[in-house]
Amino acid sequence: MVESIIMDSQRMSRAFALVTELYQNDIRKASGAWGLHHPLGVCELVMSLGADEDTCIGALFHDVAEDKGGEEMLSRIRAEFGERVETIVRDCSDTIPTDYSVKEPWMERKIKHLIHIKDGMIPESRLVLTADTLHNCRDHIRGFRANGMNWWNNFRANVYEDRARTPEIIAVSSMWYLRAKYECLVWASKNKLKNALLVELDDACNQLIDLNSHLFVKYISVFSYADAKMLEISDAGN
Repeated sequence: MVESIIMDSQRMSRAFALVTELYQNDIRKASGAWGLHHPLGVCELVMSLGADEDTCIGALFHDVAEDKGGEEMLSRIRAEFGERVETIVRDCSDTIPTDYSVKEPWMERKIKHLIHIKDGMIPESRLVLTADTLHNCRDHIRGFRANGMNWWNNFRANVYEDRARTPEIIAVSSMWYLRAKYECLVWASKNKLKNALLVELDDACNQLIDLNSHLFVKYISVFSYADAKMLEISDAGN
């Protein structure tokens, strides 16, 4: 944690105003919560570790390149808040869409992002991504407890390209990705002392897996397939 933080209140106010404007009509598809709940929650988590102003602003905007305008939005972030904030937002995006009707296959996008976590991210981006993943994992825990397996019907995770999604495949694919992100974030820290959010993310992943433990006898093959696919794509890129 830093010993002292000097915050530009006008700059932070502009960031809060813009993120509120961008998410004012959004509802989280699964929980029904305001869309603003997520960027504010991620920002609060990085603030709790004493992150600097750029990192806090990057946390507020970590999803906007994916969801709110791609490169055009990144250019706006860079112009209004600087190159470092734009880098954080870009690093936290698993895709920068040019056509919102077309995305790369889920597994391909996620593996490329996992590789980027290990090989090409600045530490501030990894901190924001840790907070993002922790916030999402906690949402999954809360949502599964309230809705059971129906919770997973709100999501599109599927490690397979040739199988239709089922709630079970979505659940295990989601849990594989959360755990894989945690492992890549730990690896990228070069096994130095983990920050508090990484410790909490480890606990949250384990809690979510325990809640869905009934799936693992039948769907352990999902994990094996996904790990092999990641190794294959990683090797192809080297």
